[in-house]
Parts: sequence; C-alpha cells; structure tokens
Amino acid sequence: MFLLKNKEIEAKIVIDKQGLEVVSLKHNGIEVLYQQDGSWGKTWPILYPICGSVNGPYLHNGRDYHTPRHGFFSQIKDWTIDSQTNEKIVCHFKNHYQFQDIYPFEFEITITILLDNNKFIYLFDVMNIGKELMSYSFGHHPAFKVEKDSKVIFSNEQFYSSKAGKGNTYVPDHNKIAAKEIVISEVDFSDSKSLLFDQFNLDSITYLYKDKTINMYFDKNPYFVIWKATNDMDFVCLEPYWGLPDLETRLGNRYRDKLGMKQLECGESEVLTMTLEIN
Repeated sequence: MFLLKNKEIEAKIVIDKQGLEVVSLKHNGIEVLYQQDGSWGKTWPILYPICGSVNGPYLHNGRDYHTPRHGFFSQIKDWTIDSQTNEKIVCHFKNHYQFQDIYPFEFEITITILLDNNKFIYLFDVMNIGKELMSYSFGHHPAFKVEKDSKVIFSNEQFYSSKAGKGNTYVPDHNKIAAKEIVISEVDFSDSKSLLFDQFNLDSITYLYKDKTINMYFDKNPYFVIWKATNDMDFVCLEPYWGLPDLETRLGNRYRDKLGMKQLECGESEVLTMTLEIN
C-alpha cells in the first residue's frame, strides 16, 4: 500500500487483485470513498481501453478481439514505481504483448497521483508505442459514500437518460430529462440502472456529502455517468467517461466505429486529468 498525505488530504493506493486502485481518500480525517463494506468489492476502478458494455468482439486486421466490458486496467499488476514522495506517486506500465489476445494495440501508461493542499489530482497519460493508429477509451469509476441528502450539482442544466439496451448497451434517447441537481436518494437505481449524460458540456460537477463539498474537475469534454449497484447500496459512483458503451445496434465492428473512442497516432500521447477539491 502507498500512502500520500499532507495537512488536509490522506490517500491510499494499492496494487492488488484489482490492479492499481485508489482505496481511501480522507479530508481532515473523514473518509469520502466507499470502503468495500457491502457486496461491491471495488472502490475506484479505472476503465481502459473500453468504457461500459461490449456488444460482441471487435474486428481488427481480419481478427476478432474480445476486449472485455470496462476493459482490462484491473488486470495490470506489474506497475513500475518511478518515484514517490509524501504527496506524489508516479508509476508506469509498458504493454507490448501481455494483452495481445484481447486488444491489438501497443501502449504505455503513466499514472501520476498527487496532493496539493485540499486537492487530489489524478493524471492518466497514455502513449501509442505501436506502429498503427490506436483506438481507446478511458474512464474513472470512483465510489463515494452517500447519505439521504447527498446530491450532485451542475453549474447549468444538463440532460440525462436512464434508458439502456440489452446488457446495458447504449441507446440514444431523444427524450432526455433536464436537471441542475440530482438528489441521489430520489433516483431509481434498481437493476443496476444508471444516469448517462451523453451531451455533457461541463468541466466540473459538485457533490455534497455530509458537510463535505467535493468539486470534481476534468478536462477534454468527457461524458458523465451516475450509477449505484442497487438502491440500498451505501455508495454512488460519479464517473467521467472519455468513451461510451457499445450501441445496442452497432454501426460497425471495428474499434474506430465505436462511438466516443479516442485516437492516437504512432508515438502520440494524451493526458487526461481529474481533480477532486474537497472542502
């Protein structure tokens, strides 16, 4: 376990059965993340190189690849720790052939996690180290503690849908619901329902839990998802996605046909940043 700590924030990161995962985040001694004390055995999964459900194999250079739902980030165990201080850790993973049976592209990931006063900052840096155009998605899936009055607040009106296809695939909905805030206890999350904001146009949201105000900042125009496993679970996942689940009826079977996929040229890299500011 790796511990990052300053006067306000304490974070714990593990490389364990779920791969590299943030498992605790405290502000002035108060835990804000779900502690796996229910039936969901995760705290902060990372989604890569697929976000959401998969509707069959992907075709690439005449071969089928069965990249799993939410990708395989949790299967990456052999991280190299490049540096660590009290307030920062940097680690990387270089893939050549480890996942060649389920994903055709070669990549290198560098994760930087750091604290800055009351801010927790997570930088995901991915590079295409292969010899062809690379398609990928990325998402955060953090589970926050929740109470009856917990809510998500948007700075302006956003539109969401709870409509989903078979296997929680993506079905575009032209009758979305408008909201400036979402009171978590007022949403029906039965049968693992979620709220998908597929026209999200903000670079931040605010989450209220107890007396904590958690401002979540992100860059490069993600989609956004709010999810609970069931209505009774004592957590809520607030998820910026740089990608989308498969369409229920696909437009094509190639990676680049998938809606929301990002592209990297050979040797190109991209950094996706999320910051939690806790007051």
